[in-house]
Order: sequence, then structure tokens, then C-alpha cells
Amino acid sequence: MSGGGLLLADDDVLIRRLVQPHLERAGFRTLLAENGARAWELIMTETPELIILDIEMPEMDGLGLLRLLKSIASTNSVPVIIISASYERPLQEEAKTCGAVGFLTKPFSPAQLLALIRRIAAENKKLRA
Repeated sequence: MSGGGLLLADDDVLIRRLVQPHLERAGFRTLLAENGARAWELIMTETPELIILDIEMPEMDGLGLLRLLKSIASTNSVPVIIISASYERPLQEEAKTCGAVGFLTKPFSPAQLLALIRRIAAENKKLRA
């Protein structure tokens, strides 16, 4: 993989500012995107090892980007975690059906996110921390 690291795509600047330092202290190089279109640009140039997508973002929503990632050979094996303010079970099931390996409902703690990332890392030997 050319870039590695994690990509966090969320239009909420507070989420990005809260989560990034925790990820970096845990040893993950962290890329940030404020919308789906910027996330797509970073994915195409950096090839992250894991992607964290908010569902509701401008320019391209998280589920749309997830579907796109899973339809392309170069990105279809990258694990994706979906984060959302919605507690709706059908939305969680849709994310899973689209290929998400994890789902966190906002608000969540950085510790919860790190625990999920570590579980995914244990299952996916390519992801390093």
C-alpha cells in the first residue's frame, strides 16, 4: 500500500479534532477529510489501510462512498467503519450490506473507536499500529 494509515472523513470539525490526536497517540498516521469528495481524493492518492466514514457528509455521503470503494478492485478490501448520529437499525444493516466492517453511533468515545480499530486490525493483518 502506498500511503497506509487511517482516513477519518467527517464534516464535523469537532469530531476530527477530537479523534485525530487519539488515533495518532495510538500509533496511526491519520488523514482527515471534511467531506466525501475530499475523502475520495485522499483515498485515490494515499490508499489508507482503514477508512472511517460519517454517513451524512456534503458532496458525497458515507454510504455512497462506501459503495464506490467496494466496487473498485484497488479499494474493495480496505476495511471501512461507518459512524453516524442515527440509531436506526436499518441504516446499520444497510452499511453492513454495503461492506462496512464496523458501525459506531455518535456520540462515541475515542476509546470505543480505538477498540473497534484494534479488533479490525487483529482480523486484518495488513493494518498496523
